[in-house]
Amino acid sequence: MNEKKQKLILLVEDEAIIAMSQKMFLERYGYKVVTINTGEKAVEILTKDTEIELAFLPESKKAPLEVFGYQVVLANTAEKAVEIFKQNDDIDLVLMDIDLGKGMDGTQAAEIILKQRDIPILFLSNHTEPEVVSKTEKITSYGYVVKNSTITVLDASIKMAFKLFDAYKKLETELCERKKTDEKLRASEIRYRRLFETTKEGILILDAATGMIVEVNPFLISLLGYSHAVFMGKAIWDIGFLKDIVGNKGKFLELQKSDYVRYENLPLETAGGKIIDVEFISNAYQVGDSRVIQCNIRDITERKEIAEGLEKTRKEFAILKAAADDTSEFSQSVINTVREPLIVLDKDLRVVTVSRSFYEVFMVKPEETVGQLIYDLGNKQWDIPRLRELLEKILPEKASFENYEVEHDFTAIGKRIMLLNARQVRQASDKRRIILLAIEDITVRKDAEKKINALLDEKNMILKEVHHRIKNSMNTIKCLLALQSISLTDPIAVDALKDTESRVQSMMVLYDKLYRSADYIEIPIKGYLSALIGEIIGNFPHSDAIQVDMNIDDFILDARKMQSVGIIINELLTNIMKYAFPDGRRGRIEVSATLNKTNATIRIQDNGKGVPEGINFENSPGFGLMLVRTLTEQLGGSIRLERTQGTIIVFDFKI
Repeated sequence: MNEKKQKLILLVEDEAIIAMSQKMFLERYGYKVVTINTGEKAVEILTKDTEIELAFLPESKKAPLEVFGYQVVLANTAEKAVEIFKQNDDIDLVLMDIDLGKGMDGTQAAEIILKQRDIPILFLSNHTEPEVVSKTEKITSYGYVVKNSTITVLDASIKMAFKLFDAYKKLETELCERKKTDEKLRASEIRYRRLFETTKEGILILDAATGMIVEVNPFLISLLGYSHAVFMGKAIWDIGFLKDIVGNKGKFLELQKSDYVRYENLPLETAGGKIIDVEFISNAYQVGDSRVIQCNIRDITERKEIAEGLEKTRKEFAILKAAADDTSEFSQSVINTVREPLIVLDKDLRVVTVSRSFYEVFMVKPEETVGQLIYDLGNKQWDIPRLRELLEKILPEKASFENYEVEHDFTAIGKRIMLLNARQVRQASDKRRIILLAIEDITVRKDAEKKINALLDEKNMILKEVHHRIKNSMNTIKCLLALQSISLTDPIAVDALKDTESRVQSMMVLYDKLYRSADYIEIPIKGYLSALIGEIIGNFPHSDAIQVDMNIDDFILDARKMQSVGIIINELLTNIMKYAFPDGRRGRIEVSATLNKTNATIRIQDNGKGVPEGINFENSPGFGLMLVRTLTEQLGGSIRLERTQGTIIVFDFKI
């Protein structure tokens, strides 16, 4: 034999001598033989990967065979055949005896072996009965050899079995490949058919030689509203609604000659009379022995509408862009016109644009500014902690912020105090967030304010000193009046001096309150009247017998009006203390002051003996009541007296 790989044959023979004889002849023909004597062993050896050598011959019989260079393995039962087959994958062919003694026979072993793997099995037997041969043919069809056949016949049968096995394998491979090819073709045909039937453009398939329509897809039928029968079996130039595309044989010849033809913006009439614009594309190609022309008809009505819409949008966009450019130019002009430095930032705090005044005030250049992070401007001179706080913490929580004061020492321009006004703006076009930051340099103003505050402090000190001296002067006058009254013996003169002293006292209380007020011009009425009433009542020796109730609203009066009010209160309370409670009798005085918008009302009530009927503010001969009437008129107010169980005096004026 010329095979590169020595064939390994499993010989299943229960007769050891026959097995040895056949093995020797086979090995002389170049076969490697494993012999077993049972069907079971044959199955066993063909189902295991390891190469097992079973020797059932004595060493004296085996040695001569090995002289010929053969490897000899003998098995004499079906069981051993199955066992050896399970253990050996290198066996290429099985020579199987049918009668194997007790246990399973060769046909049973062959069925088990073929269930393990496909292998050529050649039956050896003395039986020539048709039913025996037929039984083996139902199991395998690689041959049947009578045991008394010559080695030449056996060798030819083995070679034929191998050829048949190889032919079966090749056929099996070809059939498998053919099956795969058929499946691919069927899948391709299904894909083509689905594409043909579901594509959203019309397709006509023409016989390239005759121009006859051989196929039309559903979309074209639906698009044009014609039935399938209208198309089939007709020449393309006979279809009336295609006359503008292929209206005669001459145009069809153009399709025949060209592999590719394309027409655009062609009108096509539907069954309902509607004219639609289409694109017509034809491709010629070979299908087997036939040449076909595929015509694709696309409805471009929507595409044209889109194109027209795009063109309209392009023109509108151009108008909008021109308007945006004008707006941008206008905005930049406004920014440059603003006197205060103005800077526009994007959401990442990078500079979008700045005003001309920004460049001038902070001495920076455009190429060093636009596109830069604000903190990096001027060699990081704008990396200011207070500015970071505004932009990163305060502004994200608020839409705007005003009068945020920042002080910084710049390298180029020195120390500056700035007021920052920031506002977030969302652009309507693309919803982008920008930040407008206006910067007001208030350094000069702050310096002026410091000077003004210093002057005001100096003025206040002078005013305090003046008020203090006036108060001291009034106190001196009061003391002089007191000393003068002591030296007099005339009761009328003494009372006059005491009344004057009391009036001076009311003015001293006023100046004391002015001295302690913030602006020396206006003072709260509550504090002043409370102190004044206490001073007046306290001047009388029987003040402990008088209960004073005060209900005074706290509102502001200027010093001039307050002085008149103080003298009026002094005169009224002095009269009450002198005349309402004679002989030190006990009593009560109620004083109230209220404000209704701009009208002030002061009410004084006592439960004393009352004012005589003949005395009132209009015709009183006394200086005190005459002074009260005069000051009331000066204030533009009114005063009235009510007699009840005591006396009520009501004083109204505008503040």
